[in-house]
Amino acid sequence: MNDGHPRLAVVTGSDHSAAMLIAERACVRHGLEVDVIDLEAACLPDPAPGRALVPPAVHDLMPWLAAAEGFMVVAVRTWSLRKAVFWCAGAWRGKPVALVSDPALLIPSAVDRMLLRLLRQEFS
Repeated sequence: MNDGHPRLAVVTGSDHSAAMLIAERACVRHGLEVDVIDLEAACLPDPAPGRALVPPAVHDLMPWLAAAEGFMVVAVRTWSLRKAVFWCAGAWRGKPVALVSDPALLIPSAVDRMLLRLLRQEFS
């Protein structure tokens, strides 16, 4: 699938220009295979802990996240990211995650706390 090159998933939801710039640089400078994944376009349903059936939107997203060897999350709304981690927890587990946010929109320390809390909750 990736010809031996590491695969990075650039996960976005609102800042497509930043995500595309990061993806381009990762390909050109570092030889990475990159998938840009728009969580807003994925239309993931709200988390439903007791739900037996996996929604079609999750089935569509899961292979893209599972193929990634690492993630770069670019200015994604908290709720979109939470849904992606809830529904596709196994795809995120044990892989590096970098967070790129716009300081004008988010307070970095609040984002850090949210991400740590979210990851601890889902993976512990």
